[in-house]
Amino acid sequence: MNFFKIKPKLITSFLGTALVPLFFVAYLSYDRIDHALKTDAFKQLETAQQQKVVQLHALFEKVKSDAVVFSRLPFIADLIREFDNVCENATEQGLSGTRFFQDAAYTKLHDNWVNFFSDFISTRDYYDVYLFAPNTGRVLFSISQEDDFGSDLQDENHILATTWQKMQERRELVISDLQPYAPSADMPAMFIVAPVFDQGHFVGSIGLQILNSDINLIMQERSGMGTTGEVYLVGQDNLMRSDSYLNPADYAVEASFQGTVEENGVDTKATQAALVGESRSEIITDYKGQAVLSVYSPFNLNSDVVWAVIGEISLAEVNIPILEMRQMAVLVVGVFVILIAIAAFFVSQKIAHPIQRITEVAQGIAKGDLEHEIKIRRKDEIGALADAFRFTIKTLSDKADVANQIALGNLDMQVEAASEKDKLGKAMVKMKSSIQSMAADVDKLTTAAAHGELGIRADETAHSGDFAAIVKGMNSTIDAIVQPLNYAASYVEKIARGDIPEPITKNFAGEFNVLKANLNESIATINYLMENVKNLVDDSMHGRLNAQADCGTLHGAWFDLIGGINALATSFREYINRMPNPIFTIDKDRKIQFANEAARSLLDKTNNEITGQHCFDHFKTSDCNTERCASVCAMKSGELEKGNTDAHPNGLDMFIDYHAVPLKDLDGEVVGVFEVITDRTAITLASRIAEKQA
Repeated sequence: MNFFKIKPKLITSFLGTALVPLFFVAYLSYDRIDHALKTDAFKQLETAQQQKVVQLHALFEKVKSDAVVFSRLPFIADLIREFDNVCENATEQGLSGTRFFQDAAYTKLHDNWVNFFSDFISTRDYYDVYLFAPNTGRVLFSISQEDDFGSDLQDENHILATTWQKMQERRELVISDLQPYAPSADMPAMFIVAPVFDQGHFVGSIGLQILNSDINLIMQERSGMGTTGEVYLVGQDNLMRSDSYLNPADYAVEASFQGTVEENGVDTKATQAALVGESRSEIITDYKGQAVLSVYSPFNLNSDVVWAVIGEISLAEVNIPILEMRQMAVLVVGVFVILIAIAAFFVSQKIAHPIQRITEVAQGIAKGDLEHEIKIRRKDEIGALADAFRFTIKTLSDKADVANQIALGNLDMQVEAASEKDKLGKAMVKMKSSIQSMAADVDKLTTAAAHGELGIRADETAHSGDFAAIVKGMNSTIDAIVQPLNYAASYVEKIARGDIPEPITKNFAGEFNVLKANLNESIATINYLMENVKNLVDDSMHGRLNAQADCGTLHGAWFDLIGGINALATSFREYINRMPNPIFTIDKDRKIQFANEAARSLLDKTNNEITGQHCFDHFKTSDCNTERCASVCAMKSGELEKGNTDAHPNGLDMFIDYHAVPLKDLDGEVVGVFEVITDRTAITLASRIAEKQA
């Protein structure tokens, strides 16, 4: 007959009971921490990128303000007229460009003002300052006096000329894109040109050349960038508008304009989206062909010029702590799988092997073979079962010997009465008939037992006297043996398939009560084990990470199993303890259930001092006890919630980002929150300082 043996059943049951919760908790923890760490990395990168956007706005607002103030200086209109007149006279003499200095009037006027303009560009941080004639755009004055000095911008097509031409057309302040500038050997340059009016009349214009280093100084500031992070600018031509920090040789502004988009520019999903006005945070492939976390948005310099502001950090760098956690989890889970498998094998071996041997003996008894010897000697339920079978074999063997003696006696002899008065003969015949009748019943019971039909009994009413008592005794003996065995077999079968029954309450006689007691003790041990595992899982899902299963009175492999589960819980708790971010869990009443070392250090409290205390009594944020609280929102929505606010733990003044992950029980009901805090005090204060300076 084909059947699933008990040993594989036991191993499968032990492994399933231990490993399914282990793998589930490990996977769920890894997934949530992975998501939280990536969200935190995006948040830091977005903060750095937005800070640089604010600083760029401040820089160009300062440039525009300088240009407007410069164009409205009370003497600037007369100075442009005066330079225009002396340049016109010098031109009539055949002079141009730097040859203007051959004219004494120009030289004198230049020398009177050159120190003023030099001080201006030095103190206000510009490369050059220009004065332009009103109609031709002639460069009347320049500190650097490059090839553009003295030229008429109306006849040129370089970036300064086109910027002046737009100003001339619109009669308003115009700021250019960063482009190669031919008069400066095609070095990238950027200009702002502002009109000059005198009592409402246009009399000329002034220009400033913006230093590229001012832009690079903003973009290459490294706060929150890690090792592989950078924020850079890309123009509408997909060429760089700021130098790359990670590859300045190939992706600097100068190298970008001298090269190609394919080799020295950036044409990625981030640039394409940002240059059409989209702002987003996502994982993409960067210009180096690597997977990165990317935060991008457009920067509208004016109606004509749009740059892409792109902040990126390598996904590999972000994944370093995640990979370390995964490796540790795989190692720990692997060790526990091996230990649990070994324990399951040996426990199942100790249970299954003697049962298999007793089963072989039982099958032999069912076939009438009483020659088997059971050598199992144990002080447990299996030992009691072995003793019971030894007793059964001995009892049946004795009965077989008696039957043999009877069979070898007078039953083979012909017994007849000598006469009508031969009372002894008649008695012998009657005895033979009674013995034959009893033998027939014995044969009936033996045959039924040999076929496994243990429910068949002999009719004791067909006999009288001691023969009836013998038949009745045989029936009672079979009942006494079969009933406990049936109970034991049904209970062992239920336990083997994971259906733990209630304790046996029926009373049995003698040694069968020992079997019952041992089975009941086994049921109690398994129930105790299951209850402890269930309680530990429930504590973990409620965020009570300090909880441990109680080994109680368990011994041997059961004690090792609970100890192993406790060790896993401790390892997971210690991993969270070693995380640098403050982490804690709360229940639905916002009472703290667990806090890692970073959180306890921040609060300067021990675990016992804060466990069971309300979180808002310790962290004291502006979101506490409001609808803005991410933890309250997470318990309502059942989803990850995040927020940023000020906090005042232990008398400190901080600005924080915090993420709240809902904790759910096995029924999917929210029972608390797992909260991770990120300190952004330094970034917030730096941003506020930058805004004040702007």
